[in-house]
Amino acid sequence: MDVICKLKSEKILTRLRRPIYEANAVLASHTVYGALFNCAVKIGSERLLDALRSGEVLVSSLFPGIVRDEVDVFLIPKPLLVPQISVDKMKRFKKLKFIPLDELGNWKVDGAKVKLEGVPDVPKTSEVENIRVTIDRLTNSTVPFSDEGYVFYKDRFAYFFISFPDELESDVASLLDLMIYEGLGGDRTVGFGIFEELEILPVRVEDDTGVYVSLSQFIPSDEERKKLVTWEITEHGGTFIYKGGGTTLLKPLYRLCKEGTVTKGKIPGCLKKYEVPGHPETFFFYAKAYLLPIGGKVCVG
Repeated sequence: MDVICKLKSEKILTRLRRPIYEANAVLASHTVYGALFNCAVKIGSERLLDALRSGEVLVSSLFPGIVRDEVDVFLIPKPLLVPQISVDKMKRFKKLKFIPLDELGNWKVDGAKVKLEGVPDVPKTSEVENIRVTIDRLTNSTVPFSDEGYVFYKDRFAYFFISFPDELESDVASLLDLMIYEGLGGDRTVGFGIFEELEILPVRVEDDTGVYVSLSQFIPSDEERKKLVTWEITEHGGTFIYKGGGTTLLKPLYRLCKEGTVTKGKIPGCLKKYEVPGHPETFFFYAKAYLLPIGGKVCVG
C-alpha cells in the first residue's frame, strides 16, 4: 500500500531545521525513517520494528506542498534530465528545484515534453536565524552559532510518501499519529519539526514506463549502478551518535544518490546495518530507493 502523509499546521508556524548537507528535499529520507523508527520503539510494536528493520516499509524524503486555487499541489524533486528547450528557457529550468507531481506524466527520458509553463512559482521558505550557544562535547567549551530553518505557513504543507504491507495499515496509522507529536528532524525541543495535523491520502501509480525518478536518497549496489541514467551524489554520516545525552562515537560516512536521480529499471537500494566499537546495539541507516515512473500517471486521493 502506498500513501502520502500530509503534514500541516493551522495555528502555529512550523519550522524544520535546514539540513547541514546538500539535499534535493526539505528533509532526507533517512531522517524521516529515523523518526518513524524512534516512534515505533516508543509504541513498542514488534511488527512495526520488524517491518522497518527488514525494509518492508519504504519512505521518501520530505517535500514541500502549496495550496493553489484551493487545490493541493504536491512538489517533487526535478528529475535530473536535460530537456530539449530553447536556450532562453534553460536558465529558468536550471533554477527549478521542484516540479508538480501531476506534471511527471508529461516528462520523457530525453526531456522533449517538459513544459515550464506548468510549473508554479514556489514561495521561498523563510529562514529563521536564532543565535544560540552549544557546548562542545569533546572540549566542553561554549560555541555560539546561528540556526537556520524552513518555515511552513498556512498555505504551505510538508509531505512524504510511505509504502508498507496492507496488513500493517492500522499500525502505520498509529505510528504516524505519534510522529506528528514527536516531531521531525533536529532541535525538536526548541520547536522545530512539530506539526498539528496529519492527513493520509492513498496513492495509485498508472502507466509504469520502466524509467524512474527517485524521491529518496539511496545507495545502489555495484550491479544496480548500471541502471543509473543521471544522478548526483551527497554524503551523510561521520557525525556523533546521539544517545542518552550524547556520545563520542562516530557514525560511518555514506555516499548516496540524491533525490531526482533517474534510473532505467527499478533499483531497491539497501538498508545498512552497522555497529560502533564500544556500543552494544546495532544501528540502521536507511538508503533504499522510493521510485516513481517518469511519464507515468500518479493519482492521489
